Amino acid sequence: MENGFDFDYNMINTDIPINNLTSEQAAAFGGFLGLFAGGMLVFMFIVFVVVYVLMALSLYKIAIKTNTNVKHAWFAWVPILNGILMLNIAGFSGWYLLVFLVSIVPFIGALACAVFIVYVWMKISKACDKPDYLGLLMLVPLANLILPLYLAFSKSGKK
Repeated sequence: MENGFDFDYNMINTDIPINNLTSEQAAAFGGFLGLFAGGMLVFMFIVFVVVYVLMALSLYKIAIKTNTNVKHAWFAWVPILNGILMLNIAGFSGWYLLVFLVSIVPFIGALACAVFIVYVWMKISKACDKPDYLGLLMLVPLANLILPLYLAFSKSGKK
């Protein structure tokens, strides 16, 4: 009994098959792992691009729908500027984007940013003539992808 644990180390099988591979088999296995990792990266990139386009399109439509900064609705497609557009739709100055610098503080900063994002989306929901509690959905995985689409493409709203 070592370290207070009752474990029989003699039961461990040290004859792992990967140790018995020939160099050709090891090269084929490495090639497979490389292709698998590359395929996963391509898949994740495609998912990222699709989500980014959907979110940018949603923010663009919300800006036009709420008559907020219509001449700058293209901000939805540029990474930092889309945050400024989102804040303008919610009725805040673009300088509130600096609030996200608080996220540098480990736990409390991230929590404060999450609360602020929910508050901003509550204001955006209200600007789209929807109940403001819908902003709470930004905390729910997958619902935070559906909410901007719902707000952008729902029938009621300011024209």
